[in-house]
Amino acid sequence: MNGVALDLFGMGAADSFFIYAMPWLLVFALVYGILSQLGDGGLPKSDASRVVISVVLAFFSLLFAQPLMAFLQAMGGSTIVVLTGFLFFLILLEITSEDGAMKFVSQRPKAFGIGILAVIVVLFLGSGGMEMIGWGNIDPQLNPVTVFFLVIVAVSIWWMVNEN
Repeated sequence: MNGVALDLFGMGAADSFFIYAMPWLLVFALVYGILSQLGDGGLPKSDASRVVISVVLAFFSLLFAQPLMAFLQAMGGSTIVVLTGFLFFLILLEITSEDGAMKFVSQRPKAFGIGILAVIVVLFLGSGGMEMIGWGNIDPQLNPVTVFFLVIVAVSIWWMVNEN
């Protein structure tokens, strides 16, 4: 391959696209989607004004595009690993339980929801989410693994106390 193709698909042009265009598109899509779904109570009714608001807020995201992309890359990689583990968990449930995985999950909606919430919190903390919202130096000793095990211990104690 020639040097131009490597530059386009290597670290040259791809860096600028992923660092600046991807957060811009993400913020634009999120803001426009939220403005479109919230209803008309106090929000602009025309699509053009919603687009303008979304574009302006998307351009504001370019001010912190590099840290945002680092966070999204870490979060995306961790999410893929967690979803793969969840898929293996569902396959294991499907193989071992009599009723299947979906009945097992639907019989325990609260526990399943708490588990998903705990995984989301751990992913957020492990990907540097506290630094993204400005709370990065609250307690450097408290890492996501510690938080995860504290949540597991708290849920276990709550579960044992609430058993009738």
